[in-house]
Amino acid sequence: MEKPTGTVTFIFTDIEGSTKLSQQFVDAYPAALEKHHAILRSAIESNNGYVFRIAGDAFCCAFGKAEDAVKAAIDIQLNLANEKWEQVVIKIRIGLHRNRRVERRTLHGLYHARKNCTGNVNWIRRADRYLK
Repeated sequence: MEKPTGTVTFIFTDIEGSTKLSQQFVDAYPAALEKHHAILRSAIESNNGYVFRIAGDAFCCAFGKAEDAVKAAIDIQLNLANEKWEQVVIKIRIGLHRNRRVERRTLHGLYHARKNCTGNVNWIRRADRYLK
């Protein structure tokens, strides 16, 4: 998938309590994180999304259509909820942000949108809350 341009909708994700989970489940966490990554990548790519950064457990991705981003976010949450987790149960926070000034040649707009939205995603301390 090519980087979307023009008006772009971003998804930013973060695992709830990832540091605590990685410390509590030292042996099982890496496999759970791999499963998390596979679930997110599948939902994002199947909904025409472009992953531009993965930082630990956080995904930063962009979509050319807002509808695709919303569908990806729903797919991610449903697939994580329906997953048969062994020891580590992963719940994530998801933030969406729409930006009109994204150019094909640079990730500058992607980076700045990520910075603006990350604070909101981190403010949602629990995965069962949402911003209006």
